[in-house]
Amino acid sequence: MKYLLMTHNDLDGATCEIIFRLYFAGKDIHVSCSSIAEMNQRIRVIADNGRLDPTDTIITFADICPEKGLLDQLLDMGYRCYLFDHHPTAAIVDRLEQGSRLSLSGSDSGSSLLRDYLENEGKRFNLTKIKLKRFHAFVDTVRSWDTWEWVKTGNMLAKKLVTLFFMLGSDRFVQLYLSQFLSGKFDDQPVILPEHMFFVDAKLEQQQEIIDSMTPEQVFTRKLFGYNAAIVFSGTGLTFSDGSYQFLRKYPEYDLMVNINPGRRTISYRTIRDGINLGELTSALGGGGHERAAGNPIGADALSKILELLFGGSMTSLTDT
Repeated sequence: MKYLLMTHNDLDGATCEIIFRLYFAGKDIHVSCSSIAEMNQRIRVIADNGRLDPTDTIITFADICPEKGLLDQLLDMGYRCYLFDHHPTAAIVDRLEQGSRLSLSGSDSGSSLLRDYLENEGKRFNLTKIKLKRFHAFVDTVRSWDTWEWVKTGNMLAKKLVTLFFMLGSDRFVQLYLSQFLSGKFDDQPVILPEHMFFVDAKLEQQQEIIDSMTPEQVFTRKLFGYNAAIVFSGTGLTFSDGSYQFLRKYPEYDLMVNINPGRRTISYRTIRDGINLGELTSALGGGGHERAAGNPIGADALSKILELLFGGSMTSLTDT
């Protein structure tokens, strides 16, 4: 049996990969961490080339969900599909395997949903429960970050863990923690080892200096979806979720913050204002997410609109718009 995992290319997605590789160790595993657009393209390849045997392949989607039409196509071909997601825009269908879960409670992440299922129902796949206390603390820390529970609880470890993720990059981060959990040598250690925490703290100090220096004069100010938006480009040197949270609190005249990543051809959106559902707003652009955090790929049409939006007129301040 082949076990395929398709997950997102962020901290929660990387944690899904770690979980999957731990629980399915020794089995025929294939993992793909990508954006939604890249995942949809991979599904089209699977559906078109016929190289996989649907009767011998189980596909798991965690922290990410394909287009409903593509998911239906896989199911029509006979693939068994599981889904563990927490995005309101996920295209869940009744035909998914028993145990699949779309949680909109706001307290679950894709990785915590996947971990809980494999921990409780692993006997279906002949899996061994993982008894490492540090592993479960790690997953719960990721969940705290991804749900923004850490802001309410003051869990700075979550902020430090995502900082380490961006410092290392997804592949090295997965390799680091996977090797630590597989060895079992560090179960009495904190989630971030002391020798790594030194560098994380230094990076956080650097990021905070950037955040503190960011002003409305350093962003592009535009109306987006009818709201006042502060637009930045990747390369500012900060974690976008944390930077946008602090910026929007400091400058309440902005409704949302947007980060354009030309390299990945993606756009990310954040807000702290009630009454704005970014997941719904971005779904029309081929994206999705939560009410306060969402994103979408940059297609050719969208890129033209972005350029027109940003550079079609003069760069004005918020008071001039």
